[in-house]
Amino acid sequence: MNLGSATLDFSDEALADLGRQALTIEIDGLRAQVPRLGAEFARACRICLACRGRIVVTGMGKSGHIGGKIAATLASTGTPAFFVNGSFLSGAQPFESFKARIDEQLKKAEEMVKKGTPKAKLYDVLMKTAKAETGGPAPAAAAAAPEAGPVKNVDPGNAPMRGPKDAPLTVVLFSDFQCPFCGRVEPSLTELEKAYPGKVRVFWKNFPLPFHNNAKPAAEAAMAANEQGKFWEMHDILFKNQQNLDAASLEKYAKEIGLDMARFKAAVDSHKFAAQIEADAKQGGSLGVQGTPASFLNGHFINGAQPVDAFKKIADEELAKVAKVRKRIAATIKQP
Repeated sequence: MNLGSATLDFSDEALADLGRQALTIEIDGLRAQVPRLGAEFARACRICLACRGRIVVTGMGKSGHIGGKIAATLASTGTPAFFVNGSFLSGAQPFESFKARIDEQLKKAEEMVKKGTPKAKLYDVLMKTAKAETGGPAPAAAAAAPEAGPVKNVDPGNAPMRGPKDAPLTVVLFSDFQCPFCGRVEPSLTELEKAYPGKVRVFWKNFPLPFHNNAKPAAEAAMAANEQGKFWEMHDILFKNQQNLDAASLEKYAKEIGLDMARFKAAVDSHKFAAQIEADAKQGGSLGVQGTPASFLNGHFINGAQPVDAFKKIADEELAKVAKVRKRIAATIKQP
């Protein structure tokens, strides 16, 4: 591994059938993270083998200290995130999305070869072009901007909630206890609640990513704690210990927050809340959620671990709407 560029030669046994000589994978995490990216990624890699020459596929695994630095430089705020020849692909995309992006890059590469670019230099030239097109890392203000799109009707259902029931600002958060970026959005939500006291309520929806092995067990433990009225206590301790979410640790945390252990173990061992967790993930998928964290503030989608200003911008707009409605109602009441 070259620590400067985080380049990893293709040699992982779990993906050996894809062909070592034809493919190089650049990844910002550990080698063991590669197979956890899932079958869609592996199938996309197989497409690369059909081309003559070498293609580089980059997957941002977010699994280590080096990876975090690289991800931050590239302004990636959620997982999973992929770069196919520098072209960004966000979230757990279907096979067709990888194929379309790779076909696009293949066409570009073929045109460059025809114009005289050596195959061995294709990736370096493409990366120089990418830097020129993007102007380097996105400025902080741009990174903080929420994604535009239609306002979604997000039903919080019976999800764990904190804040006043009649709060004018509702955040529905789809999150993963093992995802480091999910941990980073938590301070933004806390700051939002402090900035608008009594006006924010936050709902938690489980969206455990398939390549985070301990995310679903952690979610089940959190929901078992929720059954005993201590979801947020478990939530806090899980995020403080994201690297220790094995079964023994989850049981230890349950004891620390004072849960009825017999009841907790019964719920966890029987997977009592597995269906609810699956329903959360399915709901997120129907809303377009592809990675974590994903927040909806009064239905407005905010993608990734954004700073509090991204939330405040929408919050101010929503509160202004509420004020206008109240003003109209007051004016109507005063009319004779």
